[in-house]
Amino acid sequence: MTRTRPIVEAASSALVAFAAALAFERGLVRLLGASLLELEWISDVVLAVAFGAATFLWLHLRLARIALTRLERAQVALETELGVAARIQLSLLPMLPPARGGWSFGARLEQAGRIGGDFYDFVDRGRSLLVLLADVSGKGIPAALVMESSRTLFRMIARDTDRPEELVARLGGVLFEEHGGLPYLTCFLARLDLDTGCLSWVNAGHPAALVVNGELHHALRSTGPPAGLLPGTRYEASTVRLTPGDSLVLMTDGVTEAIEADGRVEERLAWAISHPRMKGPDAVCQRVMLLAGRGRGPGGDGSWQDDRTVVAITHDA
Repeated sequence: MTRTRPIVEAASSALVAFAAALAFERGLVRLLGASLLELEWISDVVLAVAFGAATFLWLHLRLARIALTRLERAQVALETELGVAARIQLSLLPMLPPARGGWSFGARLEQAGRIGGDFYDFVDRGRSLLVLLADVSGKGIPAALVMESSRTLFRMIARDTDRPEELVARLGGVLFEEHGGLPYLTCFLARLDLDTGCLSWVNAGHPAALVVNGELHHALRSTGPPAGLLPGTRYEASTVRLTPGDSLVLMTDGVTEAIEADGRVEERLAWAISHPRMKGPDAVCQRVMLLAGRGRGPGGDGSWQDDRTVVAITHDA
């Protein structure tokens, strides 16, 4: 039954086509009042037109299939290249500094796409630590390229100085020279003295970092424009002292904007950070990411997507 069905359908289609062609030809002959010779000529013309149309459609279909095959191959190649780039990008994320002296460190990054523009970095100097969280403007491959060059540049400048204000100014100066203000870099850069708990920091157009201890929290808000946005920008560092029981949490706008539709962003983040059931930097990062994952995005747009990154430093009480 299954094998004979295509044959029956083909024969039926042929009969329908023959009947339609015959009816068309009779109508045309009746309209023109053609003789037998003219009828043969008309039949030849109709057959030639039909054959030409069929040939055109076949060639068009063949070219379309070739173009589709090439497009599919290009898509597969692009997906493969993006997959390799994503693995390379994630492999370049730094190792977390080892816990010591009551200080513990955690970080978590979730990219909206295959590759992203968020990154964090640590420069461990033994008794002090440089910590950077940054977000390159834009998305995709251009942002990823600037991200990696910025991280390399940060490492190079950190060999000469550990002053956050000088680091951000020099980093922004090079970015502006290279890109003319777009893309630029928002970042939070701090130097933490592990002996005294003194935190010297600069916030270049980045979401506020939070220092949380129990029900109390303190926001370290922006102190200057994004790095690389304007020429000749200078920054001034601020200081705060972290005491036992404090948690310092840095995050990109993919986190803060995810929950802004519900309001009270800093209060809700501080509550998630200080939740008593799970302690330590890894637990802090997890709770912040869960809060952002439940957010509705800017203006309640549930389809909104952006890279999300959290860095947490805790000081045991």
